[in-house]
Amino acid sequence: MILLTFVDLLGFGPTYRKAFHLPYQENIGFFSLFALRNLLVLLALEHYSTTTILFPAATGLACVLLIALIVRLRHVHGH
Repeated sequence: MILLTFVDLLGFGPTYRKAFHLPYQENIGFFSLFALRNLLVLLALEHYSTTTILFPAATGLACVLLIALIVRLRHVHGH
């Protein structure tokens, strides 16, 4: 599970890079839905353990951080 989570988070790298350079080309709505989906997954779990929460928590957090980056860069660029 740790390896799966690590590999999936590496996949966010190009998205973060693109968002940093072109924040208006990323869809905040999509990443918001993805973050919400992961929150709902966490809330629906019957048993909490590192194995069950690691992936949805990490990908959800990555989405929230990406959204924050996009919002901040859009604010800085003022468009």
